[in-house]
Amino acid sequence: MKKEKEGLDISFKGPPLHVGFVAEKDAVYKCTICGNLDLFRKGESLKRCEICYEFRRHNTWRMGRQLELATKHPREVERKKSVEDKASDVIIGFAGHMKFIYVHIFWFILWILLNVGFAIGFAAFDPYPFNLLTLVISIEAILLSSFIMISQNRQSRRADLRAELDYLVNLKAEKEIIHIREELKDMRKMLLSHGKHPKR
Repeated sequence: MKKEKEGLDISFKGPPLHVGFVAEKDAVYKCTICGNLDLFRKGESLKRCEICYEFRRHNTWRMGRQLELATKHPREVERKKSVEDKASDVIIGFAGHMKFIYVHIFWFILWILLNVGFAIGFAAFDPYPFNLLTLVISIEAILLSSFIMISQNRQSRRADLRAELDYLVNLKAEKEIIHIREELKDMRKMLLSHGKHPKR
């Protein structure tokens, strides 16, 4: 059974914590003997490692330092976005709509008409081949590509956060299943010791 998620960036550099120590925060803890990972919630006492328990070995735990970000809800991260992140989201959101295309079509047509002498009495400021327009469009393309990269990087971090949260949920579910299985084994042994055979 695979105990560590590939690519999960968690450091286990704290002091060894003995069984019975009360967890100070929600975090993943690593067994110092077999490397098994387990999830303990804040205020929960550290229990013995299931793997080491089977081999009658006494273990200690190390807490993952970098797990604090992974335990935050994605909406909480969204609320703490900086002004720059919010501005880039607004710009990218507008650039992804047809209104962005309509505004540029109207802008290009008006720019060209004003500079080819269509408007009587208006002095052309960017005659053909419209070098100024080309420069403005190039600068706009550079800025838009930068905003897109910023937004994609943040989306990637958000996806990594959700993946880590899913991993923690799965780890907690696995832990509970193991405990339920052990309790069922104990109940079966108790019934057998009293001469009662449980129905299959």
